[in-house]
Amino acid sequence: MKNHVRAFWTSDRSLSVLLWALVLMIFVVVPTVVMLGAPEWERVIAAVFFTAVIASGVMAVWSPGEVRRFAAVGFAVPMVLLWVEVAYHPPFVSLVTGGIRILLVGLFTTVLLSRVLAPGPVTRARIKGALAVYLLIGVVFEEAFRLLCMAFPGAVNVSASHAGSVKFTAELIYFSFSTLTTAGYGDVVPVHPIARSLANAEAITGQMYIVLLIGRLLTLHLAQAEPGGPVEVTEGIEGEGDLRTTQPRRPAAQG
Repeated sequence: MKNHVRAFWTSDRSLSVLLWALVLMIFVVVPTVVMLGAPEWERVIAAVFFTAVIASGVMAVWSPGEVRRFAAVGFAVPMVLLWVEVAYHPPFVSLVTGGIRILLVGLFTTVLLSRVLAPGPVTRARIKGALAVYLLIGVVFEEAFRLLCMAFPGAVNVSASHAGSVKFTAELIYFSFSTLTTAGYGDVVPVHPIARSLANAEAITGQMYIVLLIGRLLTLHLAQAEPGGPVEVTEGIEGEGDLRTTQPRRPAAQG
């Protein structure tokens, strides 16, 4: 049983779990908690789901050796600080926790992107992993905006006043993904110069990611799905053979 669980979390299928965990947290849990309006529980509920997402990310990058120990430490430290913030919410701990969360989510984003781009066939799970990375980019910028608003109140003109509330986080998530997708409704705008620079960087990152990566992965996936499509066997990770689509070679010219 243990080997089956480990095999699942080290396979591409785990990327699908991480994608759905992110979708559930960003688009269902956070708005629902805001609508319920339970201040005494909203921080706890948000912390529980953030812990679940981070745990899914740790399991998705889980591997033997030093990486495993690093992932365990990287999971434990921010989670302890997060729950200290939930229980006592001192301002200094909130700033430290915000910085650590940015680094942690950024690290997971980088590692997951390397798994998506690893040698091998472009499966549906890898495409879902690429979408999970896209959502994580929005979360990284949301955390950056929140940390900036803690250091410089009013850096982004959100209606919520308390930077630690779920309503504040929900508005920053809305602003972050509006910027990432270049929707730009204009109801929430960056005011501080650093916030404006972050918004520009996020908009450029979102467009380049969609065009250069997700578009390319979809093209390769469709090319592999064609009946009788040409493939090439190459040496992949740990000496295993994996498939890559290639263009058919032209016959040599007859001399």
